[in-house]
Amino acid sequence: MKNIAIIGAGGLGTTTAALLSRMQLKGMLPQDIHITMFDTNGHIYGGAIDDANIYHRTGLEYLHPNDLLTGIDCIHGGIAKDFICGDIFNTGLPNRFWLSSGTDQHYQNTEGARGWNLFEANANNLREIIYRPLYEHMVAARGIDQLPLVTPDQFSYRLPENEMAGLQDIVGGYGTTGGGVVIAYDYAQKKSIIRSAEKAGHLALRLNTEISGITKIGEKYQINGTDVAADIVLVTAAHQIPKLAKDLSGVVPPAGTYHLNGILYAKLPPTQDPELLRQTSRVNFVVQGERGCMFGVILAPTESQ
Repeated sequence: MKNIAIIGAGGLGTTTAALLSRMQLKGMLPQDIHITMFDTNGHIYGGAIDDANIYHRTGLEYLHPNDLLTGIDCIHGGIAKDFICGDIFNTGLPNRFWLSSGTDQHYQNTEGARGWNLFEANANNLREIIYRPLYEHMVAARGIDQLPLVTPDQFSYRLPENEMAGLQDIVGGYGTTGGGVVIAYDYAQKKSIIRSAEKAGHLALRLNTEISGITKIGEKYQINGTDVAADIVLVTAAHQIPKLAKDLSGVVPPAGTYHLNGILYAKLPPTQDPELLRQTSRVNFVVQGERGCMFGVILAPTESQ
């Protein structure tokens, strides 16, 4: 029996458990694999997924050259989601990434290059050097010209000047095809898979469980505070990852963690202004500050809320 422990039952942990369970239920994985998923909450699929329902696959916000690998990870993750999740994602909703004038000037002052030049170069490089070869390789490998992926021309494109009408402190932007997660369907599908795996004895949920650390004992990883000793541990606990990384015993801590450097969610008040309603009716990301921090307009206001 091979035991897999997943620490964190949010969006990533639940998706991972559901994918492994579905493969096992379909006979694509050995039947002697057992999954235990832990979370401090009393339910699965909590955390950021409660209100973050935007799907973008490009990594355009990581404009600094030192963050190129993070942008590439976004692309690889987006491709994997497209193939694995299919119609869970309602793709086609345009995402718009704007660069603030303050960020543009900041890079000019500190690095001698306009932030806009870095932003535009990153958008073009990710499309032409990273995404286009991947897309063309998959087209050639499958022998078809249609894939469940956006085309390179849809991947990133410069937004026209008229898109900036009414916007302030913005120097320019790029658009990309993104999407919105159909949260209710996504949750129902994954919960159904996990429940089936539980009934088959392949998976156990340990909710309301606080993990105090991980200790390597021989070839096993003891999940401290529980009776579980796992062969493989996947830590999908978002902001708790650094804390758990410090509490590893008998193993070398990971070299780093991948995370969104910062995003500010602003609650917008209702408005009767038709122009404000129009401007906020689309998904917007404004890159502000250093290393990928941004403002995100996720749910547009209405006249009443």
